[in-house]
Amino acid sequence: KVDLQSMDWSTLVSRRAVKDPPPAQGGWHIFPTAWPATAMSNPVVNAPLDTSCGGKNWFGWPCDEELMKRRLAYLAAKDDAARKQAIDALQERFFESAPYAYAGQYLPPTAYRKDRMKNPIGLVSPVFWNLEKIA
Repeated sequence: KVDLQSMDWSTLVSRRAVKDPPPAQGGWHIFPTAWPATAMSNPVVNAPLDTSCGGKNWFGWPCDEELMKRRLAYLAAKDDAARKQAIDALQERFFESAPYAYAGQYLPPTAYRKDRMKNPIGLVSPVFWNLEKIA
């Protein structure tokens, strides 16, 4: 049985911080959100992949020390071969543990005015380096 509740963003932000069980005590089971691609591009910057125990990580507070160990192994890898081995092990554990559900991706439309700037980098999320303003 699903209790789908529609709410504005400020209510969701307040509710997602509640660690009590859902829903009678104000807690929750799941909520949708989105991240820019640059914030999910690798295990180092992927905040929901922080599964350190203690309740100070991303909402839902997943606790999986083995997954965290593999995440840190990726960070410590010295070369591409070691990184590949580390990411394979991390991905395997991610699918066993499932700290979050990846539901897909979208590409927001981005436009740059040719008469105002030069050298934009074509990434999924806009970045503002390498640009030159045209007078």
